[in-house]
Amino acid sequence: MENKKFFWGSHRYIWPYGAMVPTVILILTIIIYPILNGLWLSTTDKQLLTHEYSFIGLKNFTRLFRDNLFWVSMWHNLIWSALGTLGSILLGLALALFFNQKLKGVGIFRALLMLPWITPGIGAAIIWQYLYNDHHGWIAFFLKETGLSSGPINLLGNTRIVLYLVIIPLVWRGFPLAMLALTAALKSVPKELYEAASVDGANTWEKFISITVPVIRPTLAILTLLDIIWIFNYFDLTYALTQGGPLHASELLSTFSYKTAFLSLEAGYASSISTIMFLILLILASIYLRYVYIEE
Repeated sequence: MENKKFFWGSHRYIWPYGAMVPTVILILTIIIYPILNGLWLSTTDKQLLTHEYSFIGLKNFTRLFRDNLFWVSMWHNLIWSALGTLGSILLGLALALFFNQKLKGVGIFRALLMLPWITPGIGAAIIWQYLYNDHHGWIAFFLKETGLSSGPINLLGNTRIVLYLVIIPLVWRGFPLAMLALTAALKSVPKELYEAASVDGANTWEKFISITVPVIRPTLAILTLLDIIWIFNYFDLTYALTQGGPLHASELLSTFSYKTAFLSLEAGYASSISTIMFLILLILASIYLRYVYIEE
């Protein structure tokens, strides 16, 4: 009898682990294996079109840290991530505050403003390529009509401003999500606090700083971390718009890694770039998870 009880008791504890086996296999196959394979490739001299390669240790990383293009791409990535995140959140916050008022037709405008977010990256790149076009783009037309330029101006060919021009469609795609999240956060601000502040004579700005910001701060913090993580490894929009050019003026780590792997065919060296990106994102993700657990 005791053996039977022990038998069923053991099954009660074993079954939950048994049910997890398919999930564990799936995670190992589609997440862990590609990561480990990428880390392994970064320590080899693997060429994309050859099957033979050898282990070279950390030579790819030594070469990478001496590669000027890597540091240029890293610097561009920092500007891209900082301005892209800041622009998306500030624009999203401004619109969330505006649409948080009791206005007619707010729902329709809010739904229309979500269109950039659901536009695929390649589609957004085609739209903005047309807008930036030096002959029939609206921006070039506006510059010519207002006298800011005397003729066709190749905006995406200008090495001094091209990176910032690529950030504009990034913000255009990212602000709707920020607006949506911050609108939900604004709904949670108790109206009694605003009424009490009005009795004390506080103006709109003072209410925003002392009431609104503290209440929506957790949403702002999580949104900022998620935006940085998403934007840091962005690829499709930048590559479709400029392919990292001209003269690497809009080169990011993602485009640098892609071109090293599929144009230069150096799979091992490209993996070392991806490994650095992975480590940076791992640190950011750890900060995000730590923040979430602290909030909980």
